[in-house]
Amino acid sequence: MTEFEKMMVKLKALTDCVTVLLGEDKLEEAEQKMGEINSLKKKMELQRQLDDELKEQMLTASKDARPPASGRGGETAKSASFIRAAIKAFENKPLNDTEKALLLPTGEDENGKNGEGYILPQDIQTRINKRIRDFKSFRDVIGAIHTTALTGSYTFENIDSVAGLSDFTDGDEIVASEDPKFEKVSFALKEKGTIIQMSNVLLKMTDSDLVNYIAD
Repeated sequence: MTEFEKMMVKLKALTDCVTVLLGEDKLEEAEQKMGEINSLKKKMELQRQLDDELKEQMLTASKDARPPASGRGGETAKSASFIRAAIKAFENKPLNDTEKALLLPTGEDENGKNGEGYILPQDIQTRINKRIRDFKSFRDVIGAIHTTALTGSYTFENIDSVAGLSDFTDGDEIVASEDPKFEKVSFALKEKGTIIQMSNVLLKMTDSDLVNYIAD
């Protein structure tokens, strides 16, 4: 992952955080996060300019290259094509078969003619990223009532029976209201859980951060 892509991920996280803070009416904290977002955007623009400058320097170097007196112009052209293909690969752009042949080992030998496949860098991430377990709670929207028991009931006012105030003239009889009326709402909670069996050998040998994933 490039530096610019890392900044994009951070920008998305900050934007989501501001959305949550606004929903919770935490305006001061939201303003602070917006300041971080603006600073990050400026940094991303500078990083983009730096990346463009580096690519321009690589292209200029390939164009300025001159074939030696022995007439090895084909090697120079191949080198320039390799640089262009490498830039496309860094930008995660699709490569055609010719460009892939310049960067990747041949089909005859998966590690290349000279073993170059062993040293080609690969972006391999073994840490487990949670997706389906991410959630946003409705508690801040609908409210919550704390309890110390698994079963019970609460008494609420039945707002369907509330008629409100009535117009009257001074001296006239005021109509008596039958409000308020109440109703009981029962609840029953359940305890839930599961056990994930993992061997100590696997936990020691893996680099996927399983302990933090399971304990999360």
